[in-house]
Amino acid sequence: MADFRLPGPLCRILGALDIDVGTMCRAASPPPGPVVTSTPSQPVATVPLTQARLGDLETDVERMNELMAHLDEREGLYPYFYCDHNGLVAIGIGHLVDQRGASDASGQAIARRLAVGGEVVFRHRDTDRLATADEVVEDWQRIKDRGRTHPGGARSFERTARLHITEEAARQLSQSKVRGNIARIYDRRPFARRLDTYIIMAFVD
Repeated sequence: MADFRLPGPLCRILGALDIDVGTMCRAASPPPGPVVTSTPSQPVATVPLTQARLGDLETDVERMNELMAHLDEREGLYPYFYCDHNGLVAIGIGHLVDQRGASDASGQAIARRLAVGGEVVFRHRDTDRLATADEVVEDWQRIKDRGRTHPGGARSFERTARLHITEEAARQLSQSKVRGNIARIYDRRPFARRLDTYIIMAFVD
């Protein structure tokens, strides 16, 4: 009498898995090995909550200086009108003097307000003569037109721009904008004053 044997591969009979048009056989699981625990070579450093810098970023002089230095390094400082990568006119440390999708007349109005607002003083680069508001608007349009035909980095507009402001004025202009953004964060999210000022810096950045 012949020995009793199951027909075909064992996996077809014992616990086979049908997957689409094929059949997969379950492989036997290896026996469990010893549990290995790893010990970190160095303890994980933790920062006590008492070291967190909470409060108003605007009044934290050290952190504000750190933020402005970061923006200066990342954006660059250009004390003249130039077009950014979106074709918008800016000045200083990425301070926009333009609006996305707006007409040239709208941008000219922004440039005129900047010229007469007292925050910055425009001078002619060749003579250092004070520029009028009309001359500031003309310089704005000159840069806007060049940006449409010859887009490039901020430095490529240096020879086209006929007016300039001081680097200190450019930094103050940027800082004024940053402080406005910080104020809006605290106004809309009062709980933000209970966060470390580094977190607010990240929001502004």
